[in-house]
Formats: sequence, structure tokens, C-alpha cells
Amino acid sequence: LEYRAGSPWNGTPPRIVSHAVHQWHSEQKDAILRQIDAVNADIWEALQTGTVVIHGLAGIHRAACIVACHCLYRRHVLGQRDVPEETADVYAKIMSARPCVSPAYQHILLAYEAHLVQKTLRKSEEVSLPKSP
Repeated sequence: LEYRAGSPWNGTPPRIVSHAVHQWHSEQKDAILRQIDAVNADIWEALQTGTVVIHGLAGIHRAACIVACHCLYRRHVLGQRDVPEETADVYAKIMSARPCVSPAYQHILLAYEAHLVQKTLRKSEEVSLPKSP
């Protein structure tokens, strides 16, 4: 199934995916990036059978950053070219659905984008390397 923002309600409640992203301020960058990878894998898995609601205290900073990171995950990891590539375009799309969103945690979003680009490069290098006998 393909997810589309604003997809119609199918009668199935959204799956609960819980991760403690409120602790980002005290974690190291690598731990944050691994956590975002786990969040994105869980979100994508849940989207295959229903809907997902991203919820935070106010839904304007960390929740928006999670949604933006998920867009980048879909673009870089899943290869979905219909998802915006530039972080500014990702936030513009999110803000068109939720105008009160603030592009905070930009440093995390940019670090996650670099992480995904590196991950994609490593995968493509592994594929192109000849197999040893």
C-alpha cells in the first residue's frame, strides 16, 4: 500500500508506534540517528496496513521533525521520487497540512539526511563491488 497524507479513514485505528524522542537533547548524534531509523522503519511498517498519527506535546517541533525525517527516509531509503528531496520543500509540504509547524530541530534533520545519503552510498558500493571467489 502507498501512503498519502490525508488518506481517507478506513475504520482501522492508527497503530501506536512509541519512541522517546523527547530525550534527544541528552543523546549523542549517532544514537539519535539510529533511533530515527527505528522510528521510520516502524512508521513504514504500520503504513502498510493502515494509518499512523505522529503525536507530540504540541505537534509543532519534534513531531514535525519526525515527519520530515520520514519523508527523507522514503526518498533516500525507499527510493520514492514523488517525495520532496530538499528539506525546505519537505517542511513546506508539512506546513501546507499543518501551518503551525515550526522547522525546529533543523540540525537533526540535516544530520539525518547526511546519514541517509551515506547509507545509500554504502549500499550502492556494496552492490557494485565484485564478489570474491
